Amino acid sequence: MSTTSALRAARGTWPYMALVALFAVAFLLELCLGAVSLSPARVWEGITGEDALARQLVLDLRLPRAVLAVLTGASLAAAAAALQGATGNPLADPHLLGVSGGALMVGAVMAVAGLDPPVLAAMPLAGVGALAGAAVPVVLAGVGTVSGAGVALISVGLSYLWSVLVLALLTSAGFLAAPSLAFLGGSLAGRGWSDAWALAVYLGL
Repeated sequence: MSTTSALRAARGTWPYMALVALFAVAFLLELCLGAVSLSPARVWEGITGEDALARQLVLDLRLPRAVLAVLTGASLAAAAAALQGATGNPLADPHLLGVSGGALMVGAVMAVAGLDPPVLAAMPLAGVGALAGAAVPVVLAGVGTVSGAGVALISVGLSYLWSVLVLALLTSAGFLAAPSLAFLGGSLAGRGWSDAWALAVYLGL
């Protein structure tokens, strides 16, 4: 390999190496920072069980949420890549096509109804909502009555409509505005290893 080719290969790989390094730093900071800050050394002592308090903070609270955040990001990336490949649109994502809005509506209905099914059961229900949310733009694209740009605009409008309906449903049921907005954005509060394992199963499938 020539020197020029080697330099080109290095230029092509260093951004990925930088992203991996940033990911590692962010993951470590997630384990260190919180109401009780821990040094990297104490984080390691918590993982090995040498420090009881650090072990509880790291293994029971922070690590499962950090892993869940990584799995959530990987799931969103995989969904976006699949939609982009299927539609040929590099800007397609679950939010744009109404997938996220439909799933969110199912979650809001369950919250208002006081239902709290296990994660393994809640995810298929959210999947049904996601399919319903994507049905309108997919049908319009399939019958060819609307151009690709028109389908994209309709999808964006439907996504905003889903968000408004979810917020209206939550507030009318007595949910405060701030928690309702947090629900729309998603939260890892109160999540643990069971949630991470459940998401890992679905991501693997």
